[in-house]
Amino acid sequence: MARPQSSKCQHFRGMLIAHGLADLVQVSHTGPGLTRWFEVASGVPKYSFRDKMFGKYLDGSLPSRND
Repeated sequence: MARPQSSKCQHFRGMLIAHGLADLVQVSHTGPGLTRWFEVASGVPKYSFRDKMFGKYLDGSLPSRND
């Protein structure tokens, strides 16, 4: 069975949350900026997460499991 399509509202909400978080923690509005902050905040080693994930949220699309 195919995965249901995400609505435009879900994409917009993800984008707003990502940009709001970047403003709140005062990092650059880029995938690498949010990723490095998240790694420090969660206490994991640097470069544990891919930059694509937060970059996609900032661009208004939702990341897939492969990203």
